[in-house]
Amino acid sequence: MSDQSELERKALLVNPPKTARGQETLDRICQSAEQAFFKKGYYNTSISDITSVAGISTGTFYLYFESKIMLYEYLISQYGHTIRKYIHEHVSHCTDRKQREREGMRAWMEYISHHKYVFSITWESLFIDRRLFDKYYAEFAASYMRQISIAQSNGEIQDIDPEVLSFALMGMTNFIGMHWILFRDEQNFDYLADEISKIIDGIFPNTK
Repeated sequence: MSDQSELERKALLVNPPKTARGQETLDRICQSAEQAFFKKGYYNTSISDITSVAGISTGTFYLYFESKIMLYEYLISQYGHTIRKYIHEHVSHCTDRKQREREGMRAWMEYISHHKYVFSITWESLFIDRRLFDKYYAEFAASYMRQISIAQSNGEIQDIDPEVLSFALMGMTNFIGMHWILFRDEQNFDYLADEISKIIDGIFPNTK
């Protein structure tokens, strides 16, 4: 999905603020919703819960979002963009695909450790609206597939279906992140990234 398409889709979810003060209010709504969804879950969180923490009226909420589900979808759409940007910034120094994979996985785990609500809110979408869950990971995979295809054209990754490979790598890092980062609060990201690298060694050519 292009940046323009992404902006157009988000515009359908939220009424964009026109002032700095409006942006501050929108940010408070989103932060309050994240806290509530993380602690209580989507279904147990009411709009009044969100507005109470944000310090605004229910009427103000509806100036930005038509419903709770549109706020929820807006948050998830933000997460995908933010995480991909974070990973990109942390792999920009890498000189080959193998290093980029290792550093990208490490960056993802580091981000999740500081934003655990992102993991919980994203995964809960599977039980709220499976379409949101599938779209989130499909968009993540689409970006990953483009990178894999470029690496394959450069001879840096074996001839493996890019879609299958992207979901396999995402699935592995997601479950490792869930077990070690979300549940056990593991902070040794280098150890985990190194162990994952051993597992995926075979996708790279001339691996000994």
